[in-house]
Amino acid sequence: MKGIKKKPFISIRKKIIFLFLAMMFLVLAGVSSFYLVYFSRILTARVEDDQQILMEGVRINVENFIETVNQATTYFYVDKKFAELCSRLDSDIFLNTRTQKELNESFKLYLRSPSMLQDCHAALFLYPNVPIAAFMEDGDLSVLKKDRNLSNCLFKSSRVEEEEWFIRTEKSEGRFQIFMLPEWPESLFIARQIKNTYLLSSGSPKMGVLVMVVPLTKFSKQLNVSSLTPGSRIFLVNRQQKVVYSNETDAAGAALTDFIDPKNMEKLVMDGSARGQNMGEASIMNRYDLDWGLKLVSIIPYKDITSSLDKPKAVGFMVSVISILLAAGISLIVSSKISGNIVRLSRNMQRVTQKGDLDITLQTESNDEVGQLYKSFNDMIQRIKKLIQDVYEGTQEQKRLELCALQAQINPHFVYNTLDSVNWIALCNGEEEIVNMVSALAGMLRYSLNDPEGIVELAGELENVHNYIGIQEIRYDRNFTIEYDIEKKARRCRIPKFVIQPLVENALLHGVERTGGGNILVSARLSEGVLCIDVKDNGGGADVEEMNNYLEGKSSSLPESDGFGIGSVQKRIRLCYGDSYGLTFEQNDTQGVTAHIRLPEIYI
Repeated sequence: MKGIKKKPFISIRKKIIFLFLAMMFLVLAGVSSFYLVYFSRILTARVEDDQQILMEGVRINVENFIETVNQATTYFYVDKKFAELCSRLDSDIFLNTRTQKELNESFKLYLRSPSMLQDCHAALFLYPNVPIAAFMEDGDLSVLKKDRNLSNCLFKSSRVEEEEWFIRTEKSEGRFQIFMLPEWPESLFIARQIKNTYLLSSGSPKMGVLVMVVPLTKFSKQLNVSSLTPGSRIFLVNRQQKVVYSNETDAAGAALTDFIDPKNMEKLVMDGSARGQNMGEASIMNRYDLDWGLKLVSIIPYKDITSSLDKPKAVGFMVSVISILLAAGISLIVSSKISGNIVRLSRNMQRVTQKGDLDITLQTESNDEVGQLYKSFNDMIQRIKKLIQDVYEGTQEQKRLELCALQAQINPHFVYNTLDSVNWIALCNGEEEIVNMVSALAGMLRYSLNDPEGIVELAGELENVHNYIGIQEIRYDRNFTIEYDIEKKARRCRIPKFVIQPLVENALLHGVERTGGGNILVSARLSEGVLCIDVKDNGGGADVEEMNNYLEGKSSSLPESDGFGIGSVQKRIRLCYGDSYGLTFEQNDTQGVTAHIRLPEIYI
């Protein structure tokens, strides 16, 4: 056809090689991708599990320290003697000095007894309403510096009451406040408001604000050990999302948002973890909550995890290259073996299609699909030969039948005109039976002359049967009856001519001549696209097995009385519609014979 571009010829061998290599590549690529993803997930999960374990250890150490600070500061809530000393103010300076000394020694004792607080320094800034505060000197956070001997002492709060950290601590109502100062980059400050109910005599239980400075070195060891990969970053963050400590240089005091973008921050707050791009780098981020509003946040770059897969990737690539080269060699050998037999088959098929050579028989020892193709090719050649022979024989038979039909139709119109003349003579002489017989015979003759090999409606075939019965009733002196049970819709079905009349004739032979009378029932019905016609008699019966064998070609002949027309009926039905349809006989419940005809339901 014009406009259709012919595809270039590609040999089956090349196709097999290409397909084999393509499948090998796809399999290797799929397996490699699967295992890379699989091992990547395993490594990621392992890193996260290990990180979780390390973070849990850090969390326990930090919370142990927090609990120690909590217990140490709680002493001041319940110590009655400490409250009494704070409530004492004498006019004697000596007595006030001794009270101040006792308070400082008690304060130092509480804070130095836990070993975890040995490196920490603290100060208690008393409110002005506490009586002994009037004798104390004013202090600020500078008293906590290591080079001064004023740490772990009590001071009056006048100088620090306006500072932001002091105001925030007062508002927290006893909760710890964590903060850092730019001038103290290596220290963490912990502040807590102290109350003692034994101070009610002074008008309020509020005693003051305790401030403790903690060296960041207490956290550095745990946090640095917690870095699983070279690029991992660990942050200790307070309530204000400020970095208290980190293994990243110069991160202390910075906002956490400087290291985690807003989208991932939202996920960390909601879910405790986040994955994906962070600040232009694929990372895994996790959050671990501590007391005092502190949080541990870890950031692990994906590249640190995937870098451990570089060696397996290289090994996998080399294995893939070697596998593809081996596959190429194997495919050359296999394709040569397979395509050789197929090429041979193709050449022999060209001999059949181009030269018409049918004297070909292929031999092969293969039992696979190619061997089946060879066998099918040989079977096809044999079927073609048989079909050619059948067509030739069918053509010869058709010519013979046409010659017989021509011989049978010599002067048919002369016979019909003669019957018409006889009919008028009988009518003029009042011979009614002769008139009826001649009319029926003329109708049958007219039916047979009009396209004798044609297809008619069932109603027309039944009309011919009716004419035949009219003649036979006079012959047999009306000693039999015939009934019709025809489904209305079936009357319009198209069937070959002369398939019912021969069966009615056989029924008359079985039921009338042998028994001296009887009944014939002609019925027709439709069932799932099939027209079923039955001719049933109650005569003396017949050898239905022998009749069916005759129809199926298993027997070559029948007694003359049983073989009238049934072979012709069977042959014409099979020629028209195939072997799925045809004629069969069976013995019925009246000891007679029932003939069954199966035809397709056709209306046009």
